[in-house]
Amino acid sequence: MPRVNGVMQLPPGSYGAPNTSIKSAPYNTVLDDFVNDANTARPVAAGGTGATNATDARTALGVIGVAGGNYTGAITARASAGGPSYSTAAVQVRPVSGSDGDCATLGFHRPGMTGYSISHVGNGLVFYDGLAVPKHLFPSDGRIYGTAYGYLEDYFYPKSGGALNGRLIARASAGGPGYSTAAVEVRPVSGADSDWATLGFHRPGVSGYSIGHSGNGLGFYDVSGTGTHLFSSDGRIYAGAYGYLESYFFAKSGGPVSGTLTFGPGLGAYLGSNGDINAQRAGGTTGAVFFGGSAYWFYDGSYLTSNAVVRSGGAIFAGGAYLNVDGSVTGSRWSVWGSSEALTAISSQIESRANAYKDVAVAQIIPTIAANAVDGVGSYGLFSGTISTALNAATGTQVAGSNLRWSSGDAGSTDIGGAAPGTWMLCGYSNKNAVYRRVA
Repeated sequence: MPRVNGVMQLPPGSYGAPNTSIKSAPYNTVLDDFVNDANTARPVAAGGTGATNATDARTALGVIGVAGGNYTGAITARASAGGPSYSTAAVQVRPVSGSDGDCATLGFHRPGMTGYSISHVGNGLVFYDGLAVPKHLFPSDGRIYGTAYGYLEDYFYPKSGGALNGRLIARASAGGPGYSTAAVEVRPVSGADSDWATLGFHRPGVSGYSIGHSGNGLGFYDVSGTGTHLFSSDGRIYAGAYGYLESYFFAKSGGPVSGTLTFGPGLGAYLGSNGDINAQRAGGTTGAVFFGGSAYWFYDGSYLTSNAVVRSGGAIFAGGAYLNVDGSVTGSRWSVWGSSEALTAISSQIESRANAYKDVAVAQIIPTIAANAVDGVGSYGLFSGTISTALNAATGTQVAGSNLRWSSGDAGSTDIGGAAPGTWMLCGYSNKNAVYRRVA
């Protein structure tokens, strides 16, 4: 029987004419075509399946079989009218046995990979791996269970409320330590930045504390909301017990100290605001400043005493007087001897007194020498200084007697005439009189 695009058509000459005989050959041909068409797979276009078996028929029609078989393409299932309950579901998955007591499983398979499945286990849906090992559970109470975590509320921390057991690790965005790249951002519940953004800390049985944004830095607050510490945006630190630290403590380098700095406990030692230092060891004497061990300076109200060697790289002053680094002493008290410098004053005084004594002594012995003068070798003689070479010679100088003149022995050194015989050695002189000893 000829078909055009799957649609049956009668062969030519099949129709009869009125008042004519039906020929057997065309009639039989039509009957054979009907029988043949009835026993041949009817094309889909003619309302058939285009197949002689169920599998090919489902393939040709693009439908899913009741059991077994593969389907390629998308499936659209439309649910019954109603809500999202199981009874109105577009697709119901039941076990092969038809018993609701068995597992109702929906499998997912991607060629070349392990299959997974979703199954009804009695109290929810379970996701299984290819070995039928449960991995996730969505129970009927609305929670989520995962084999890596257990129930999520036991592993994760909720955004609002709840308690966290264990550590919380947050990783910041790439960048520096700025607020915009912070790993954890704390905002007020209201969502308004003008309200307080506080992070609380609580230990069971102990009052809670918090860290909050104070507007110009981070503040630490007690359970009543009273600020105890502040780390301000200008880099300073405020503590309730002290105020700003630079107002209470003094810096290691530079900066003034206001008030008295007291050392203790139990000591009377202090650094006064007027610059006074009062030091004391435990059990020691007030007013003593100790330096490593037993060395000390001690002030008793009148005198400053030290039991150690005192060294100075410069002069040590006492009023206008001072001890120089070369050992000399300078002060106005020495001026009565002609100089404020002690060495010069003492030297001048010694020289003055020595000269005065010398003149007195010579004045006392000259008359004796003059009265007993002889001219023998080894004898002494007193000569006047009218001849300059004789008077100004150095002690020990030998002078010819012809250059000498005998002295009368008075302070004016009056010559008594005549030169002395031989050679004489100068022993010393005073004023205008010289003592010589004859050596030849």
